[in-house]
Amino acid sequence: MAIKFRIFKRTVLLGKDKGKTKIFAQSVTTKKITFKRFCEEVADGSTVDSADVKAVFDRMVKVLKRHMADGEAVDCGELGTFTPTFGSVGIDEKETFVASKHIKDPKVSFRAKPDFKDLSGVSFERISEEEEAARKALAEKKKGKKKPGGGSEPGGGGVGI
Repeated sequence: MAIKFRIFKRTVLLGKDKGKTKIFAQSVTTKKITFKRFCEEVADGSTVDSADVKAVFDRMVKVLKRHMADGEAVDCGELGTFTPTFGSVGIDEKETFVASKHIKDPKVSFRAKPDFKDLSGVSFERISEEEEAARKALAEKKKGKKKPGGGSEPGGGGVGI
């Protein structure tokens, strides 16, 4: 199996080619593996069943969130490190800074370990024009069903070619 991609035209916004239209490649996700299937695959070949795997992941999320809320980073071994992060509004005087007013969007940041994020050795396959047209039609169909302001289709952007 290969990582599929599409190509598209986009105007470059930064750098030496700013303002020029260039051709870019973009990965295309072929499908989404359900959490249930993921747990079954992790359990396969181990001494635990998929319910045990799910229980561990569910508990892991609770523990990670608790540590993030305490401002702690958590090293998860070969997977990587989870760290709390947030944005902030700029103000003129430090004396007027109010955390509840000026700190925004607390989130969890994940930094994968090099061995985990390394996908070297994979192959690539360009999707056919028919497959791209079918994906666009499905995206448009989903877009029509979404509420206003519902976001966009992952993998979008640019003009397909």
